[in-house]
Amino acid sequence: MSSTQRSEGINQFFKGFVSIETGLLQFIRQYKAALKGKVEEEKLLNLNSTHKPPICDKDIIVQYVFQKAYTDTKFLEVKAECDALKLVSESKTASLGGLSVYQAVEKFPKPDRGDFFCSCKLFEFRGILCRHIIKIIEFEDVNVIPERYILSRWKKDIVRPYEDIRVSNYDPDEFYRVKRVRE
Repeated sequence: MSSTQRSEGINQFFKGFVSIETGLLQFIRQYKAALKGKVEEEKLLNLNSTHKPPICDKDIIVQYVFQKAYTDTKFLEVKAECDALKLVSESKTASLGGLSVYQAVEKFPKPDRGDFFCSCKLFEFRGILCRHIIKIIEFEDVNVIPERYILSRWKKDIVRPYEDIRVSNYDPDEFYRVKRVRE
């Protein structure tokens, strides 16, 4: 992630909570409110993800596995790749021992002993399997998705460390009053 992207992400996070005129004490209050709001939003999304999952095609094993494992947002990306399967045609071009080589219309995937690679690099860049690999999984009737392709960062059943962060009860006004009394 570039420093520009990080900066834009932080700016978006604070948008609506602080402005150029916000003082230091007000900033601390607003920071606390922004953090609390973000944690609550994430908890609600996780709850909805568990209790109201998007509809998936259970005939496509990849969709079913990732719908159960991933958050709704990330699953919908996987679903979009699955929905594009009709745009991909595949053919097995070679087989040597445990190595199979396939030709897909758009890209060239080659599964190797449960490892999947595709030149489009969607998994490496976005963390989801591309339509080309999904097509080969379906074509080969693979019934088990290797765990390494189910990234924990997108899973809905993990507790992210920041979700348990307790927002302090620090009150800048109380600190200021105590300091003035001591003076």
